[in-house]
Amino acid sequence: MKLIHCADVHLGSPMTTKMPNEKAKQRREEVLDAFRRMVDYAVENSVEAVLLAGDVFDNNQPNKKDKQAFFEILKLYPQLQFYYLRGNHDTEQSYDEALPNLHVFSEEWKYYRQGNVVIAGIEGTAANAGALYATLKLNEGDFNVVMLHGDAVLGKTEHSQNGRIELGRLKGKQINYLALGHIHYYHSGVLDERGHYA
Repeated sequence: MKLIHCADVHLGSPMTTKMPNEKAKQRREEVLDAFRRMVDYAVENSVEAVLLAGDVFDNNQPNKKDKQAFFEILKLYPQLQFYYLRGNHDTEQSYDEALPNLHVFSEEWKYYRQGNVVIAGIEGTAANAGALYATLKLNEGDFNVVMLHGDAVLGKTEHSQNGRIELGRLKGKQINYLALGHIHYYHSGVLDERGHYA
């Protein structure tokens, strides 16, 4: 099974901090076009699923134009499955359209199966920050993909915090691939003898 993992697209970001308005508008269009091209690439290369590990949109109430563009892209390719875990920017009204190829998560672990691949995810909150590690249940015989959004830290921390992913507490959980979002640069590593994270 071929997967694409992406995160932090931030559709609709104003981008006006370091750019004049016209340049910011051009950059927003380029970001949307890059997302379209990624989906086209997925279809052309027989990818079965796209993992969206948070912050597809830049704010809690994305504008209508950005939402329409996002959902139109998903509708163009009903054979491609999208797994969308909301992040800290797109927490409220980012998905409100039910599509058969759009799979979403919640504040409790949700598990989706495609053959022997299980895609699990949970949207982190202050209420579930400590319990999410103990409540993750994966089978050893499956290929397990876990999606989370937050700052990844090595080892365990003294107190669980919302928005922090403690990699040490995910060791030995039968994870093959941990798909993270939130940090705006690429980093990967070994989680344990079975799995990797990126």
